[in-house]
Amino acid sequence: PGRLDDWHATLIRLLLESYPDDGHAKFGGGTKRAHYRNVLDDEDYFRDVMRMVGEVGKHKGVYVLVSLWQDPTFSALGWPTEKTHFVWKKIASALRDMPFVMFGLVNEPQANENGQRDPEVWKAMNDTVAAIRSVERPEHPHIITVQGTREWGRSLDYYVEHPITAGDGKNIAYETHVYNRPARFDELVTRPSHKLPVLIGELGPQNDDHVHMFPEDCTKLLDLAEKIDVPWIAWTFHNGCP
Repeated sequence: PGRLDDWHATLIRLLLESYPDDGHAKFGGGTKRAHYRNVLDDEDYFRDVMRMVGEVGKHKGVYVLVSLWQDPTFSALGWPTEKTHFVWKKIASALRDMPFVMFGLVNEPQANENGQRDPEVWKAMNDTVAAIRSVERPEHPHIITVQGTREWGRSLDYYVEHPITAGDGKNIAYETHVYNRPARFDELVTRPSHKLPVLIGELGPQNDDHVHMFPEDCTKLLDLAEKIDVPWIAWTFHNGCP
C-alpha cells in the first residue's frame, strides 16, 4: 500500500500465477513450489487475492486490473479455454460489487505471428467475456481487457474491425504490451486508439536477441500515451523480476 502512495499510482495490474503441479520434476527434484494451485483449487490463495484487491480499494481513485498471468486452464498458446471460464466466474462473482476492479483475461496470446488464427483467438476472448458477464450485475459491468491476438499480446489490428461483441461490447478495453522501438508506436498504439479504448498493459526497457526497447523509448511511449489519453502500466513492481 505504501508504494502506491509513493509512486502516485492510479492503476496497477495484479497478476495471478498458478501451475498444474508443484514443479518438483521441472526443478530437478530438489525444489518445489510452495503454492501453485489456482483460485478454484486453493481457497487460501483465493482469500489472499481477495485481501490484496481489498487493500487497493482503500486507496481513493486507484484501480486494479486483476489479470490471469499464468494459469493451468490456459491453452498451450496462452489462450483462455472453457475451463478458464470457471476461474473467471469465481473471481468476477466475488468482486462484482467492487467498481474499482478491472479484469484482464490472459497475459499474452503466443505465436500466430501471421494472424491466421486471429478469429480463433477472438472467439476464445469473446466467449470468456460472455462468461464473466453471466455472473455480473447487468447494470454494473466491469471493464474487461482483452489482449492482442498475436506477437505476445502486441497486435490489436484484428479487434479494430472485429471488436468484442459479448455483452454488447460494453466496457471492453484492448490491451497491448509494447516492448518496441518508436517506429512501431503508431501501429501498436496510436492507430488502434482511433477506434478502440486502448490500454498499454506492459512496457519497459528490454534488449535481447528478439526484443529491443531502451529507456529513452519508454519515455517517448509514455509521452505519446499521455498525449492521446491512453492509460499505461509499467513492468513491474515485483522485486524478483528482471
